[in-house]
Amino acid sequence: VLKAAPSPHRVLAHCKLPLATARGLARRGGAKVNDVMLTLIDMAMHRYLAERGVKLDRPLVTDMPVALADHGGTGNRITILQAPMGRPGASPAQRLADIVQETGQVKKEMRELDGGALTLYSIVQHSIASTIESLGLSELPMLANAVVSNPAGFQKRLYFNGAEVELALPISVVAHHQVLNITVTTYVDDLHVTFIALKEAIPDLQRLADYTAAAAGELQADLARSARGKVVR
Repeated sequence: VLKAAPSPHRVLAHCKLPLATARGLARRGGAKVNDVMLTLIDMAMHRYLAERGVKLDRPLVTDMPVALADHGGTGNRITILQAPMGRPGASPAQRLADIVQETGQVKKEMRELDGGALTLYSIVQHSIASTIESLGLSELPMLANAVVSNPAGFQKRLYFNGAEVELALPISVVAHHQVLNITVTTYVDDLHVTFIALKEAIPDLQRLADYTAAAAGELQADLARSARGKVVR
């Protein structure tokens, strides 16, 4: 499902989640808001893939664009690192714990490795992905299953010719040798999530977006159950 031949056709979907809800889930799970969003996306992708008849035997992997502090001047400098998400069959709370552990490892690597080396790593890995796609070598392993990024959002409400802006949806690109890109941004009190995919791979993309929004309630309920279990023990 997450592999397809290169195509110019795209499909777009979106959902939104109250920022307060994400922050509450992060507090309960000892996580960051980004960890929570990765968990909700992971839950949604597992549900979607199961409906498409895909049985996973290992975690999905996300490409994570990360800003480098030592860019040495104006503008942005990023690297793209990979992080496994939750284990197949894990509960929502366990899935969040898995992701917290993996993103913690990414942060550790960021602290220990030189920015130039991280940038070179990104260039090399995506050059390889581009070559794989150009040569039609679709059977080779994928570097990651999707890109999930979190660019800066807007703290204040925006207006256009006096009309209030209701949605802020950054439109990104589908990476080489991949079919799905997910972008999360903050707009005042909400998190707006944009999904863009190759139409041939995920034609019903809005379903994945809807599952992401619905996953918040499932994670909240499972974290509450886990907390009650700790109290009882």
